[in-house]
Amino acid sequence: MTTRISQEELLNEHIAGLSPAKRALLEFKLRQSALKSGDGAPIPPRPRHSPAPLSFAQERLWFLAELEPDSPAYNVSLVRRLTGALDVAALQRALSEIVRRHESLRTRFEDLGGVPQQVIDEAQDWSLKLVDLSGKEVSEQMREAQRLAH
Repeated sequence: MTTRISQEELLNEHIAGLSPAKRALLEFKLRQSALKSGDGAPIPPRPRHSPAPLSFAQERLWFLAELEPDSPAYNVSLVRRLTGALDVAALQRALSEIVRRHESLRTRFEDLGGVPQQVIDEAQDWSLKLVDLSGKEVSEQMREAQRLAH
């Protein structure tokens, strides 16, 4: 039985066998080469609070949303049953921090002069809506939870 080793595997093996000094020299030369070719040039930051063009993947989603506006095809829904005591304030703070840190959760697409653009909203205060279903039968809880999720 013959085992074929790809060039990439051979290269990785060779690099792994280099001494730390030779590996550092190789990394230095690769960085220098990237800078000379322009591949390593930093991407300048986009001015804050200004619309940005859509990526190709975002353009595709925007186009599909324009074709079928209320389609839930790209929504991922998930339901979790929580048991035990819920610290609502801690959950609110955690969700708020996630939204504050991740611009993608505050990004919307807007048609600006016929061209879709990303608009990133500022993080805003919001409150978690709570619905207590604990006093209801399990089947009624499920129906109400499905109604609310829908």
